[in-house]
Amino acid sequence: MERILVLDDEPEALKYWWDDLEEAGFAVTRTTTVEQAILQSNADHFDLMVLDRMLPPGEVFGAGVDPPHKSVGNSIVGDLRGRSHLEDVPVIFLTNYPSGDDADELKNAYSRVEIVSKRTVPSAFTKIVQRTLAEVKVLQKPPSIPDDEYPDVAPYHITAAKSGRRIRVYFERCTLADGSTQHANGFNDTWALAPIFDYWLKTDATCQHVHKLKCVDDPAVGVIGLYWSGAAKEDQAWYRNVLFVAAPWVQHGAEARQFTGVGEAMIARYLREWMWRNELPANVDLDPSLFGEYGVEIEGATGGNRFLEEIHFKYDAGRRLYRIDRQNAFNLLDRVTRYTRIGRRTP
Repeated sequence: MERILVLDDEPEALKYWWDDLEEAGFAVTRTTTVEQAILQSNADHFDLMVLDRMLPPGEVFGAGVDPPHKSVGNSIVGDLRGRSHLEDVPVIFLTNYPSGDDADELKNAYSRVEIVSKRTVPSAFTKIVQRTLAEVKVLQKPPSIPDDEYPDVAPYHITAAKSGRRIRVYFERCTLADGSTQHANGFNDTWALAPIFDYWLKTDATCQHVHKLKCVDDPAVGVIGLYWSGAAKEDQAWYRNVLFVAAPWVQHGAEARQFTGVGEAMIARYLREWMWRNELPANVDLDPSLFGEYGVEIEGATGGNRFLEEIHFKYDAGRRLYRIDRQNAFNLLDRVTRYTRIGRRTP
């Protein structure tokens, strides 16, 4: 069964197109944001991508408050074509803007790109998809993502403790709604480990710093862990104020834990956040006080300083910081992502 990734920020407006594709026997994954589309393309193999052109840029291609623009669709194609596992996947734009000089430039710049008007009826569009897939057979390749991939769209892996099955997870920003739905998933009370989350999740200014760890394959599983970057990204010392918190049943070293590798994935997300914002320096610092008495008390999943040492952070007594060198940072990322690195993204 061919798999199709769909990206449109107004999914209900095109519901009949996607329903028609599913009735024709295609497996359709629907996404509504740039972040979701790239996350899925990093995590799964698709035979075709159907994109809108007029989209909000999100955080990947600009500030999340920017209005939708045709250039965002163009940027997505450029980003996807820069990844070896997606370079041959055909793209169809289903758009209100199917013509014009910029549309011609887009088709000339990239192979296997077709632009179709949204005035096309679903049955006719399904025939276009069938023709495209009959003409192009895409070989499945191992995923490859840039070293500086936006951290919320780079899937990581943890392991189910009993079965040993690897599970793909990703980070998603918390919203104010999370402060009132923390008991909804029926798991242990994640936030009970850190009462200060009661404060963080009650204001717009603070909840944006909290990320929840969720499953790619089954988002209904609920929250697996929490991550907090304790300073605004504009603050150059943000990386000195990082706290990692996880649910009690995923604790690092706990005999009864359901998942292993959660702490490693959280540290890896921190490292990718660093790389998104900066060239990775020879050494990356973490303030050990955050993993001291208060940190251990909150987060058994990291086990405090001992956990940092287990994943090859070294204590710098002179600076009172834990440091990780470039190679060990990349080794950790490789271990929890298993992706081929393809260097820094060009602007």
